[in-house]
Amino acid sequence: MESPASEDSEAAAASRSAYRAGLVAAVGVVGVLAVHHPMILSGFRRIQTDMGDTRLLNYILEHGWLWISRAPLHERLWDAPFFHPVPNVMAFSDCMFSYGPFYWPYRAAGLAPDTAFGVWMATMTALNYATGVLLFRKGLGFGAPATAAAAGLIAFGAPRVNQLHHPQLLPFFYLLFALHALCRIARDHSVGAIERASWWVVFGLSVAAQFYGGYYLGWFFGVGLAVATAAASILPSTRGRVAALARRDWWAAVLGATVAAVALLPFFAHYLPVARELGRDFGDLQKFTQPTAWAWWNAGSANWWWGWIDRRWPVGTLYPEELRLGLGFATTGACGLGIYLGRRNPLVRAAFAATLFGVTAMTFPAAFLGASAACFALASLVREPDWAGFDTVAFALTTVVLLVAPTDNHVALSLTFAMIAFCVLRIWNQRGRTSGWGAPGAALVALSLHSLPMDSALLLAGFFAPAGVSAAYFAPSRRPEVVLGALSLWLAATAWLSVENAPWVFIMAAIGTVLGWSVAGTSRFRVSPVKRSAIIGIALLPVSMHFGAGSLWLLVSPWIPGSGAIRIPSRMVLLLLVPAALGLASLIERLDHGRRAAAAWCLAMVCLAEQTGTTETFDRDASRRQIAKLARQVDRRAGAFYYRSQISTDVHYYLQLDAMWAALESGVPTINGISGCAPTGWKNLDEAGAPGRRTIAQAIHAWCDDHGLRRGDVQYIGPQAHGADAR
Repeated sequence: MESPASEDSEAAAASRSAYRAGLVAAVGVVGVLAVHHPMILSGFRRIQTDMGDTRLLNYILEHGWLWISRAPLHERLWDAPFFHPVPNVMAFSDCMFSYGPFYWPYRAAGLAPDTAFGVWMATMTALNYATGVLLFRKGLGFGAPATAAAAGLIAFGAPRVNQLHHPQLLPFFYLLFALHALCRIARDHSVGAIERASWWVVFGLSVAAQFYGGYYLGWFFGVGLAVATAAASILPSTRGRVAALARRDWWAAVLGATVAAVALLPFFAHYLPVARELGRDFGDLQKFTQPTAWAWWNAGSANWWWGWIDRRWPVGTLYPEELRLGLGFATTGACGLGIYLGRRNPLVRAAFAATLFGVTAMTFPAAFLGASAACFALASLVREPDWAGFDTVAFALTTVVLLVAPTDNHVALSLTFAMIAFCVLRIWNQRGRTSGWGAPGAALVALSLHSLPMDSALLLAGFFAPAGVSAAYFAPSRRPEVVLGALSLWLAATAWLSVENAPWVFIMAAIGTVLGWSVAGTSRFRVSPVKRSAIIGIALLPVSMHFGAGSLWLLVSPWIPGSGAIRIPSRMVLLLLVPAALGLASLIERLDHGRRAAAAWCLAMVCLAEQTGTTETFDRDASRRQIAKLARQVDRRAGAFYYRSQISTDVHYYLQLDAMWAALESGVPTINGISGCAPTGWKNLDEAGAPGRRTIAQAIHAWCDDHGLRRGDVQYIGPQAHGADAR
């Protein structure tokens, strides 16, 4: 029988546990209110964020509700009544089918479509937080403050708030549940083979469900998981665990993948034909939305704390809203500190390696990455007292490549300056030996003559030569050092003057030299001559081929299956919230275990408060009136209608959506439409009426003839749709 003291202790522990669980739940409630307060405080009379994608995604969910309700015009799931009579139009964009079960109950309860959509958005945020709590509390074993902070960062983070105008990117809980399944598989050693197989199947179905909701997050998750697995297979601290898991559960993983593939068969059956017929090249759009280094610090103009920075110094020109990727300065610092303090944790290491690779590949030009790797390898080479055959070949190859590089290749010029510095350092290291000066001396002369203007060099020599001679005269015991010092200053000054219109060339060379020399000097990063030569050979390719400003992502993405549908690669930040949350949770967990629970909760609240912002909204009732006005002009006896207005083109997207919603209200399908892509021939209809194009009537007739519609069955509602009558 337990003693009264033991019972009191258990009761106190249960009370503390319930108290902490209540705090975690309270954080979720406050977080949902913080993200959606413009809607919630208005009683859902205002809907986040604009009348574009919000109404499009609302339409897609409403079509799913009408499909399960067996409403007329909605009997076929993939054939919604827009772009009439083109079939399979739901595959032109994210179909959101797996998000429907969280929207349908609100419609069944009698809420109007727009109100139900606003409540659905808040529900998605709440589910993101709840699944994040499940992942970090049950899956990863963190305490209450760390769990609340991590789940809150995933669900309420500034990057997710900045993407609310794309509601298809909001639901993230399927992937969080997939990660929870992986945690149960890898971390819970008490589960048997059958239970592990079940979790693998759950993992596969969760990923499949994400694809049925939105393609972006599902695709990024697959690529990110592949990168993380590769990183874990390379790192010594995780390599053994990955291999053991693969040996133990390969059959269960194959089972889960097979179930997921079977579940995705209808998805691919509808999307692949669209991709083959209407596949689009988003190369130019990807270049405009390529993240910059500052974009990862930009929390967006809606942010309460740092929005003034974006309003004063906006990032990007065409699509600045896609380059608001920051978490805030305090949160970023806390995440980074947590990753550093948790660096001995294999999971943190693998997550950090994958994140670093993803951010680097997405942000920095491939030529810059090649030059950085070459600086490290060359610094390691210069530090070696004796060179092997591979080292001599690598040094000679670098010299030749830089000598033949085009003169307009600024990255190659920057690496040339770094190479000149490495030659001086090599001579410095070899100054007490009778040999070892030949190769670096010859390379120094050749590269200097090739890259430095002689007029500037001769001019500056008049200043540095007398100073060097004087110093050598007064310090005869230090003459080699004095000569090398004067030579170094002369070369540096000449290089600086040669690129005064592009100072970043010299600055990047200086940074690459210093960092390469520092990193190569540590025992942790020592590499063998073979690896060093391989790094130099591979790194010189992007430098010599002059890839320009294109990131590594832009170079390799065309060879990644499915990447053709990724037009905004910066949205990867929504997936990177998970490793960021892991770093934040690691820091807060250390505080909590150090009996500093109050400090842990305070840090969690500061980081979550830094994410808050106020997004745009639109008037729900004004949208309803606009749609109803158009729907009243639709002839219910028509087989279809086409709506065209002379309102300025900046709201063309909204007018197409007005027609789509009017089709739902009137029960008459519409030829209008807007989606991720348009059917073949739609451009001719959309551009009709412009100078040099067909008239609108001619374009409608051509559309009818091409798609088997009777011309007389199609109603045209022209500019007078805003007046009393319509044709």
